[in-house]
Amino acid sequence: MAKVNSEEKNCNAAADFLRRLTNGQILAIGLIFMFLGIAFAVGVEKPSLTVKLLIAVVTEVGFAFFIAWVIISTVDEREKRNLSEKIARSEERLNSKLYISAILDLDLPSKVSDELFNYVVKSRFLKEYQKCRFKLEPIGSYVKMTQVFEAVFRNVDHVSNVFSPPFESYDNRISEVESEYKDNWGLRKMTVRFQGPEQEEWHDEYEVSRVNINNETLADRRSKEILPGGRVKVTIENLCSKYASDNEIFTNNSLTEVLSFEVQYDSDIFEVSYRSIHPSERIDGILEHTTDGDSVQFTHPFLPSHGFIIWWRRKDLSTPQDEPVDT
Repeated sequence: MAKVNSEEKNCNAAADFLRRLTNGQILAIGLIFMFLGIAFAVGVEKPSLTVKLLIAVVTEVGFAFFIAWVIISTVDEREKRNLSEKIARSEERLNSKLYISAILDLDLPSKVSDELFNYVVKSRFLKEYQKCRFKLEPIGSYVKMTQVFEAVFRNVDHVSNVFSPPFESYDNRISEVESEYKDNWGLRKMTVRFQGPEQEEWHDEYEVSRVNINNETLADRRSKEILPGGRVKVTIENLCSKYASDNEIFTNNSLTEVLSFEVQYDSDIFEVSYRSIHPSERIDGILEHTTDGDSVQFTHPFLPSHGFIIWWRRKDLSTPQDEPVDT
C-alpha cells in the first residue's frame, strides 16, 4: 500500500513539474536531452553496457519531452481555440442584444436581436447607392426587358474584408419567346471596378460576359480584399423575356443608403405602375414622368430585402394573356 502511494506521489510530482513548464521550456529540454544522447552515441567509440543504457535513457527522455511538447501544443491550442470561439460567440450574442436594446430602448427576444445584428448591424459593406435601369420593349405578344444594375459598395469596417460580387436572378424564362426571337438573352455583362481609400479613380477593372446562360449560376465571381474605406462598383446588364402583363421585383441584399430606378417605355403601348417594398409601401420619393418613361429617387435608406415592384400592361393587345403569379 505504501508502495502504491509512493508511486502516485511520484506521478503527481512529475505532472506538477510539467504543468509549471511552458511549451518552449518543454521543447528545449527535449531537444537538449536528444542532442546529448545523439552526441554521446556518436562520440563514444566503444561504449560499455552501462554507457549504452545511459545514452538510451537520455535519448528516450529527450524524445518523451519532445512528444509531450507536440501533444500539448496541438491539443492545448485546439482546446484554447475552441474555447475562444465559444466565448466570442457568446460575447457577440450578448453584445448584439445589448446594442440593439440600448439603441431601440426595447427588450427584444434574443432571436430578433440576433437577426437585426447579423443582417443589419453586422454588415461590413454599405451600398452607398443603387441605380436600376429598365427598358420595356414589345416583342411579338410578349415583352423584352433590358436590365442594368449599378451599385457602389463601401467597406465601413475598421479592417479589410473580402468582397464577392453578388448576382441572383429569379426571372422566369419564356422559352418560346427566346427561341423565336434570337437575342443575347440572360446575363450580358458584369463589370467590377475597385477604388482604394481616399482615391478618386477606379482601377483594377475586370469584366465577365456570359451569353445565353439560361439558368446556370454565375461561376466567375472574383473575390477581392477591400481595405477599410475602399469601394467596389458593380455594373450588371441582363436581358430577359416577360409576359405582356407582368411585374419585376427588385430587393436589396445589403443595407442601401440611396436607391433610384428608371423605367423606359412607350406610354402609347405600356401602362406602368410602381410600389415600394418598404414599411411605408408607398413611393416615398421623387417621381418624375418624361416622354420616354419614369424615374424614381427614394428619399429614405433601404434595409436588406427592401426594394420595389414594377407592374406593366400592354395596352396595344386586345386579348390579355394568361399571367404568372410572380416572376
